[in-house]
Amino acid sequence: MSQGLPANWSRKLLALFVVCMFVYLFASFPNYAEDPVFQVTSFPRRADATAPTYPYNRSSYSIQLNGTTFRGKSLAQGLALLKKFKRRPIFAPKQLNPNDVTKGLAFVTYSSANHFNECRDAVATTQTLFPRHPIYFYDLGLSDYQIEELNSWCDVHYVFFNFSNYPEHVKKLNTYAFKPMLIQDMLNKHSTFFWMDASFRFLRSDISAVYEQALSNGGIVLFNMGFKITAMTHPHMFKYIPGNLTLLGATPAIGGDAFVRNTPEVYEKVLHWWFLCALVKDCIAPAGAEKICPETNPSSKSEYRGCHRFDQSALNILLANYHGYNLSKYLARPEDKYVIFVRRISKWHVLKTCTSTIH
Repeated sequence: MSQGLPANWSRKLLALFVVCMFVYLFASFPNYAEDPVFQVTSFPRRADATAPTYPYNRSSYSIQLNGTTFRGKSLAQGLALLKKFKRRPIFAPKQLNPNDVTKGLAFVTYSSANHFNECRDAVATTQTLFPRHPIYFYDLGLSDYQIEELNSWCDVHYVFFNFSNYPEHVKKLNTYAFKPMLIQDMLNKHSTFFWMDASFRFLRSDISAVYEQALSNGGIVLFNMGFKITAMTHPHMFKYIPGNLTLLGATPAIGGDAFVRNTPEVYEKVLHWWFLCALVKDCIAPAGAEKICPETNPSSKSEYRGCHRFDQSALNILLANYHGYNLSKYLARPEDKYVIFVRRISKWHVLKTCTSTIH
């Protein structure tokens, strides 16, 4: 007849069994905490949740420079505000449509009352060269008469930009913080679009090369080159979005109009931080920041000229950092001549009118 194991050995084996089961269960459970970028805010997710949560949780921008990590000041205030929208961005397909690269393409513009007539020309050009593609027109303070006219334009979707959802500084148009938030709102509607200001005029409808460039570079192409980034950026912005100041000083800044083909990578590395900066006044519009450059004689092209480009400054730093300060990766080739910038009423094309479309 078997005597069995001694009592103390039985207890040891039982304890070992419990420990092994605990380790197995813990190892097989998804460890979301290890992913600092893409996290869920609750697990398991409630089946009756009314809206998706914003999945990006990082609030301090960082960059590796010569083996050292430089971390910017916290943008947690902006992250908290962005999470309130509870929306996930729409991402573009991994590959281009072989039959029509422009399938799903949209256009977005915006205006206050004083730039409405210039925007009419931008819309007319787009209607002519890209018929039947939706054009979203954000109202930043139009008159009732202008809204009524806009709602008669073909393929144009009127969008009231609700400033009451945003901090006070976003409501001031001269901080240009509304621009990133307008793009953030568009990414809930479309993954691929041209972002145009009132002076934007298309010259051609064949934009396949722009798509190819966006496919290879992560998703953003800009068009209008200007002064060096450090020359037109308030130094305080670098406290939030650090970078290699020497290389940024050698890299031209590019105008804010853009082709956006949203991908997870460009959203994580560029757009997320652009949106957070826009929601924090000290980042997008530091104290003393002015758009107009004073009359100075800088000693070099990279020296700060005493002026600031607000949303453009932030976007240029982020894109330059992301692309290793290689301008050719995200600047459209000038010789391709996709667009021209006309800061006056041009009337190159006649506006097409249809029924109203209000959103």
